[in-house]
Amino acid sequence: MVSAQDNQDHSMGTVKRIDHLRQEYLEKYSPVKSRVETARERLREAVGPNRNRKFVGGKENLGGGGLFSREDKVSKEELNAPPLFEGQPSIRRPLVYYHQRDSLGSYLEKALYKTYVAKGGKEAETWVPCWTPGVECERSLPRPRGEMARVRVIAAHLPFGVIDTHIGRIEGLDFATLWNKEFDDLSYQCLTTIRHPVDRLEACARRYFPNRNFETATFDEVYGLLTSTAGASSAGVSCLAEPVRIFSSSLAEDDINGVATDPEAIRSELLAEWAMENMNKCVTLVTDSPDEARELLHHVVPWLSEVRFIDKDMSASMWPADVRLELEQTLARNEMEVYAFAKNLMARQLERYRQSSSSSHELPDFDIGF
Repeated sequence: MVSAQDNQDHSMGTVKRIDHLRQEYLEKYSPVKSRVETARERLREAVGPNRNRKFVGGKENLGGGGLFSREDKVSKEELNAPPLFEGQPSIRRPLVYYHQRDSLGSYLEKALYKTYVAKGGKEAETWVPCWTPGVECERSLPRPRGEMARVRVIAAHLPFGVIDTHIGRIEGLDFATLWNKEFDDLSYQCLTTIRHPVDRLEACARRYFPNRNFETATFDEVYGLLTSTAGASSAGVSCLAEPVRIFSSSLAEDDINGVATDPEAIRSELLAEWAMENMNKCVTLVTDSPDEARELLHHVVPWLSEVRFIDKDMSASMWPADVRLELEQTLARNEMEVYAFAKNLMARQLERYRQSSSSSHELPDFDIGF
């Protein structure tokens, strides 16, 4: 197991490591575009040519994979309707939960849906697979714009950066987020949960290999299972590097797997960095610190019922200590970096909320970026 000092070292070294990676990239690949420019270019290619516009409406309504204006789909009465309860997500600014697989988020998905409906919200204003009527468990975000224009609560295994193509924008509004003044084009509030990488890998392995006895497993055996095709879904989604899969905005599964299997590659490290940069836009709940996570969640979503961050199938790790340590240093190496950043991020976000004199569900514009 990694010690508290090791976690602190990871966290304290994150900023210096990111600066080092940026410099290394520029020196090694000069005069190639900077990493951020390259990342944004790839994102635009993936989800539409106008991803970075603050709004697209009227004559600029794109259709296809581009942005669109919710004003074209929703009446002014609906847009300006008063909230039914304190903190209710609005059509102007929905709530999006990026659910990382095997990170104890199923309870939160369920709670978001059931509490929202119990307080008077409409089922049609939610989009939560397995819970919202008509939305099957494994469904990706739908394309029809009319289906998403009125949605106020979204919770699913979604990659960061594709939401705007489905929920659209409201023309002319300023969508500055709470956490990063420079990233001012999010038209929604977002949150995520993150779990210790080795615990997450073990939970995932248990799903794919339920009859396997891991108590005496060697590192080579575990490594082989996690990197095999048997350790992935029918769509090819593996157990590896889940936070990077969700937050790097890379849509290539080979790239994501490479973050784990080739952790020292510059591409792998940059994808992990990109994931941290995007995660910085969302409220981050570290499930290993359930009391702090619940407190932060209460500030962010004051209308939500109690949420448990537990794994009903696993009370303690069954993997030998030496296997866990080797996984932290190999397959989970870059994910450990993201996890350490997330712990530091949650601590800073929670402290800001504790110190803030604003309402229980909003904050002034604090810039707590890198």
